Amino acid sequence: MKKVLIWLGIIAGLLIAYGALNFFYLTRLASPKEIVTFEDGEFQASIEYCRPSKKGRVIFGEEKDGALQPYGLYWRLGANKATELELSKSISIRNTILPKGKYRLYAIPGKEQWDIVFNSELGQWGYQEANHEMDVLTVRLPVEELQEEVEMFTITLLKDQETAVPMMNFFWDKTLIRLPFSYE
Repeated sequence: MKKVLIWLGIIAGLLIAYGALNFFYLTRLASPKEIVTFEDGEFQASIEYCRPSKKGRVIFGEEKDGALQPYGLYWRLGANKATELELSKSISIRNTILPKGKYRLYAIPGKEQWDIVFNSELGQWGYQEANHEMDVLTVRLPVEELQEEVEMFTITLLKDQETAVPMMNFFWDKTLIRLPFSYE
């Protein structure tokens, strides 16, 4: 009887481990990891995030309308692991210095404007709201409406083609948020 219980425990443990691994594997397939980089001379920046897909859902909007990301609520700017930015040098955003280092990025989307927040708490996975006491900088930015839908959430780091100003851009569904910055 003792051997049967031991074997049942082993089988149950293996099934649980298999289920957990399968869940994490499928989640990563649904929202693949992406790393975007930007280099200019000695300055380097990178953002690591996971890219969820629209899949016919309402992405941004009112909670009562079933929006995946309701207005006014914390969003980790992606899926799975928290989105993280790494800077080799300090940057300036609206005349405020963000020191070189690593930061967790998150947003509080709204219909007409978003708050993009840089937070010093790192290494979080899953939907775990940031410790807001560790927020380093918050930037309020206008929402731009796109003509075409963007299926997968996308972040870019590049210089604007017209102004040559470095930008972090956040695209999903018909929403675009542009965050200009500078560095020396």
